Amino acid sequence: RSGGILHERYENGQSPAAQHLMFSVTKSFTGTLLLMLMEQGRIDASKAVVEYLPELRDTAFADATVQQVLNMTNSIAYDDPESDIGKFIAAMYLGGEGLYSHLQSLERKAPDLEHGEAFHYATPDSEVLGWIIRRATGMTLADVLYEMIWSKLGTEFEAHYWIDPMGIEMAGGGLSMALRDAARFGQMILDDGKANGERVVSAGIAERIRTQANQE
Repeated sequence: RSGGILHERYENGQSPAAQHLMFSVTKSFTGTLLLMLMEQGRIDASKAVVEYLPELRDTAFADATVQQVLNMTNSIAYDDPESDIGKFIAAMYLGGEGLYSHLQSLERKAPDLEHGEAFHYATPDSEVLGWIIRRATGMTLADVLYEMIWSKLGTEFEAHYWIDPMGIEMAGGGLSMALRDAARFGQMILDDGKANGERVVSAGIAERIRTQANQE
């Protein structure tokens, strides 16, 4: 509360230093990085995804804007909970095709649904954002995260990404970190983008993250 720990307990051999795979909470970090780069003018969310990633020209992401992918309102057929996510996870393991090849294999839009018409939760969207971040910065996602956020939070421990066979970080669910450091990120957002008295993200980005959308 107000930056202080009220209670914590670790069981089954865990400790404050133990890293936990954050799964889809990783998307919050990826999205925040993208918002920061947008604010810096290094990424234009109104541009088509293919202006940054021409490799996706013949995929489900063709004609979608970066903003639509960030909002997950791009049209993508990714509904089968076993087949679709199964192929995605298979791409991550040793011997798999890797994230970039998997994204380039997603050829279909959702039937009768155009980009921007509806929200549709799909982890590949965050992987596209991670790819755009790498392309725009010329850095790994891990280095961007460290430079722009992690090094400024006053973290106690390292964080790590799950990487695919080609060494590409999983931007939609592969970030591991200690519990206290995860809390530091959340507290920074609650504190209008500041940590330890220093600016990490702008107040505008912090407010945008805290503001609920899609209320209707």
